[in-house]
Parts: sequence; C-alpha cells; structure tokens
Amino acid sequence: MLAYVIRRVLLAIPTLLGVILVTFFLVRVTGDPSSFVLGDTAPQSAVDEFRAQHGLDKPLLEQLLTYIKGILHGDLGTSIRTNQPVTELFMSRLPATLQLGLAAFGFAIVTGVTIGVLSSVFRNTVFDQIVRLTVIIGQAVPGFYLGLLLIIFVGAKLQWLPTGGRGGIDHLILPVLTLSSHLIAVIVRFTRATMLDVLHLDYIRTARAKGLNERTIIVKHALRNVLIPLLTLLALQSSVLFSGAVVTETVFAWPGVGRFAYDAISQRDFPIVQGTVLILTVFVVLLNLLVDVAYALVDPRIRY
Repeated sequence: MLAYVIRRVLLAIPTLLGVILVTFFLVRVTGDPSSFVLGDTAPQSAVDEFRAQHGLDKPLLEQLLTYIKGILHGDLGTSIRTNQPVTELFMSRLPATLQLGLAAFGFAIVTGVTIGVLSSVFRNTVFDQIVRLTVIIGQAVPGFYLGLLLIIFVGAKLQWLPTGGRGGIDHLILPVLTLSSHLIAVIVRFTRATMLDVLHLDYIRTARAKGLNERTIIVKHALRNVLIPLLTLLALQSSVLFSGAVVTETVFAWPGVGRFAYDAISQRDFPIVQGTVLILTVFVVLLNLLVDVAYALVDPRIRY
C-alpha cells in the first residue's frame, strides 16, 4: 500500500506542473494588470514602477522560474491589489467554502444515493418516472440559473430564506441546493443504473432464496457493490463541485474561495488566480488518492 501511495504522489507531480504552466500563461493572456489597477490615465512612470514592484517587467521565462522557486519554498506570491500573501488570503476564505462544499457534498450523497436506490427498487413505477424526469431537468439547468430562480421566488417573493451572505443555517440552504443540484442528479442516475445491474446478479437471487429480507439484500449486499464505482464518480465530481462553487458563491455573495477566485480573475490579480488553482488542484489530487485507498476498505478483495 505504501509503495502504491508513493507512486501515485510521484505521478501527481507532472499534473501539478502542467497546471502551473497552463495557469501561468493563461492569466497573462488576459492583459497587463497595471492599467487595470492604476487606471488608463496613470503616468508611464507609475506604470513602470508598478510592473517593476510585482516583477511584471521581467521576461516570462524568468517570471515563471521565480514563481516555481517560490512554490518550492511554500510561497505562492503576493496579491497585486492588496500586497497580502496569497496563502493568508486563501486561508481566510477557506472555512466558508469548506462549510458550503461539505454541506452540499454530504447532502448530494445522502439524497442522491437514497433516491437512486428507491428508484431502482420501484423501477417503472410513477415514482421512478418522476425521478428520471427530475434527473434530466437537474442535469440540464445551469447552476447560476437555478440560483437566480431560488433568489427570486424563495428569497424575494416568498421571503422564506435570505438571498445572500454568510450567516446561520438559513443562509446555507439556498446555496447548498444550488451547488448540489447537478451532483444529486448525477448520483441518482448512476446509482439507479448500477443498482439495476446488481439486482439481477446470481448472488442476489441466492440471497433471496435463502430467505433474507429485501432491506438486508438491498443495503448489505447490493448497495455495497455499488459503493466502489460510486466512490470513483464522487472523486471525479469533486472538481466539478469546486468549479460550481465559483458560480454559486458569486450568485449568493458567499465569501468563500470561489468568490475570491472570481474577484481575482475580474481584477487580473495573477498571483491569487495562480495560487487558488494550484491549491484546489492539490486538493483534488489528494482526494482521488484517498478514494483509491478507500477501495481496499470498501472491498477487501482489492489489494495494491
């Protein structure tokens, strides 16, 4: 197991290097941040001083090598607009995103797996048809559009819940529904399809022939074999969840990493964009590694 983990960590290095290179060059395609920060009427001397202060006057290759050297020393750079360390700014926004992301992820897993299992058990019924129609709608509706609808009807017209900001549980409900909607639809569809395949296997018929009750067969035998491909799906969807957080946090003015990254992109704050993308990539890589290790816990037959 240890050798496998070390090998996976080493294989992640080229992925992280590729993300660093792509992000570094893409943010610079957007233009020079000096005119955006100082304004179009700023004198050339101020622009030159600003570029020199943030190392933007150096050749691209030298900027890249300086950035990679800083990463190796644990320094992700300094914000162009606030002159604060990127790591410090990121960590100040991380708790809000963790709160929203974990709540949405947990809600999506519980809701999606439950509905998916019930839909497979009661297949071809009215309930199953409603679920399948809802899943199609859930995958088709963009997150920002659903968020705006919830704000207009639930927040503004009915005034049941707050429409923005971070506060108590009531502030969390609408963003969680928006962020988890697509993931719930994916989990329901995947769980239903996988359960239908499993329920026709020989060992399920054997369990029924032994007289086991249907609940034990579904939960202990069928669902257990669904968990391994479901873990893979959840690991892949984690990156989608983070990208969706950018839209959700912006729509609901949620002060998390997604809103932080959106503001940085709008303001051409290169170090913040680069640092945020790199940290989130590391998180996704580690999450995929943890899921691979969890396979052995879910299915003892798996060995690395």
